Amino acid sequence: MKDRERESGLTCHKKPRQNRFKPIRDLLAMGILMPLNRKKNVFGFCKTVFGCTSFHTRLRNAHVLRALLRDLLPENVLEIGFGEGNLLWHLSRRFPDHCFFGIEADAEKKKNMQAASLEAGNIILHSPDLLDRDNKTSFGLVYCVDVLEHIADDQGFLKKISALMAPGGRLIIHVPKRRSLQKRYFRKFKEHFDPGHLREEYLLEELKNLAINAGLLPVNYSETFGPFGELGFEINSLGWPNKKLDRLIRLLSIHFLFPLALLDLLVKNTWGNSILFEARKGVE
Repeated sequence: MKDRERESGLTCHKKPRQNRFKPIRDLLAMGILMPLNRKKNVFGFCKTVFGCTSFHTRLRNAHVLRALLRDLLPENVLEIGFGEGNLLWHLSRRFPDHCFFGIEADAEKKKNMQAASLEAGNIILHSPDLLDRDNKTSFGLVYCVDVLEHIADDQGFLKKISALMAPGGRLIIHVPKRRSLQKRYFRKFKEHFDPGHLREEYLLEELKNLAINAGLLPVNYSETFGPFGELGFEINSLGWPNKKLDRLIRLLSIHFLFPLALLDLLVKNTWGNSILFEARKGVE
């Protein structure tokens, strides 16, 4: 591991000594009782009561949440590409005295999040043009979860983010690792891919160069979805690509798979299929 750190020029973040019950709380609470502007059906009701049923979403959000809370939260926090809004909602409830901003390009997802925004009272939703405006608000913390691989001009995207960041601010990025380097258990997942990805995901060195070219200083990284996390993801997703079957299996399996999620969070991964990356903006 030390050789990898020297080659990358970064510190591979070791899992901090924290209250071991916090990851359990975060996994259980993610998305629970989140009000949404969506059709009322059985699945929607179960999702409201039991929270997010995607093992992948819960685990990656738990990893990102630990990284976000490594330092004290600044007054203004920005999530770019909040999707279903589970992490944004969780943060707003946990830290009611902070202001959380969210950007989402998908109009339907943004509409679904409006009810949660109104109830929380400390979530402000924006469209992507916020990145192109001259803003008076600067952000001490910006994060995006599995977003960068969907952006055509990822370098220009990071430069816009850098312009929004306050001096000394942090950027947290979670992305999938290069697909050809990912490890799978079940044969069907060797062909698993997201058609929305505009490139074959990332290497650590590529993330480092993107950050430096955007005027940011890479500071550390870790690998997520290691042996335990990947197994949990594949079991939870056995219904893929059948949408109805996928929903059912996710709902029935999510809580039984929490031990695998906790192991991915608490045990040092020997390998991982995703990268959690952190960079800082210099103090002017």
